[in-house]
Amino acid sequence: MAGKVHDIKSVDTGMALTLLALLSYQLHPNRASITIATILLLLSMTIPGIFSPFARAWFAIGEALAKLFSTLLLTLTFLLLVTPIGIIRRISGKDPLNLGQWHMGSGSLLRQRDHRWQPHDLERPY
Repeated sequence: MAGKVHDIKSVDTGMALTLLALLSYQLHPNRASITIATILLLLSMTIPGIFSPFARAWFAIGEALAKLFSTLLLTLTFLLLVTPIGIIRRISGKDPLNLGQWHMGSGSLLRQRDHRWQPHDLERPY
């Protein structure tokens, strides 16, 4: 199975190189771009293993960029969305977890609730 996956990546890389050759033809129309695109297409269809070294590099660069940009996106989301909301809640005095009362006294912060659970309480627990 690993060979088939590797072949698929090689074929994908060959097709991507063919597409790049065709795009270069759009920028500078010449016979060389069409010839190169045709050769790349034939190679990717007949012996895709020829593209395997380039495929390894191509997919390694893709994985590195994915890791970099996902980290960057999550960091920006935290800094631009979560942090300002936290600052606004702190300035407004919101304390839903009662953290301001922590260690203020010797008692527990847990609330005592005298409630007898009924079957209808479990129908919609959320």
